[in-house]
Amino acid sequence: MSMPTREAMLRSTAPLPRRAGCVDWGRFIYHVLRRYNDDGCLAAAGALSYTTLVSLVPLLAITLAVFSAFPIFDKLRGEALGFVFDAFVPRIGGTVEWYISYFASSAGKTTRSASSCWR
Repeated sequence: MSMPTREAMLRSTAPLPRRAGCVDWGRFIYHVLRRYNDDGCLAAAGALSYTTLVSLVPLLAITLAVFSAFPIFDKLRGEALGFVFDAFVPRIGGTVEWYISYFASSAGKTTRSASSCWR
């Protein structure tokens, strides 16, 4: 049995389906953006970002209270506060650092007095 020639194979095959062109990609991108907007993804992303930032404040407060409650963590607390102020609040870091340090020392005293009440 002889092998068919290339020309014979090309003539005998069914037509190829239409290739994905710019029109198909444009419709796809339009569909994705429309669904993104219809589903309210921007509002959901904003809400998730806000919730994440709001949840970090109590975490920071509890961490500072624990670091302030135990004198062994004084160095670690200083390094953590230094990192936070250098990375996130470089311009007004001095004023904010004073208030947060004051809060942390007050929280440490409150934790000590509260723990002595339960003994």
